[in-house]
Amino acid sequence: WRVIHLSQKALELVKKHGGVEGPVFKNTKGNPWTPNACSNRFDRMRDQVGRLVALYDFRHAYGTDMLKQGVDPVTVAELMGHTNVKMLRENYQHVSQDVEYIQRQISKRNS
Repeated sequence: WRVIHLSQKALELVKKHGGVEGPVFKNTKGNPWTPNACSNRFDRMRDQVGRLVALYDFRHAYGTDMLKQGVDPVTVAELMGHTNVKMLRENYQHVSQDVEYIQRQISKRNS
């Protein structure tokens, strides 16, 4: 199990759709989604957006956005459920290769 920290808005949505105890994603009968149900959802999303979409894409985008917004890596690691920043160093190094991002960081430091 993983602790998921939610914003107030996200918490309100979760409460509205079934509460904060137990699985968040449930079917119309209140049962947790099965792996097959998750696959079906992502297949439909793929058809809507015209490309393959995976849950990892959302997770990776979240981590990347947090780092680019200046959230420190230790906090990002905690929010993503990692025990340390090693995973971030190994999988989010592309942030340091984003020239526009690096230029914005330099500008911030020099102003």
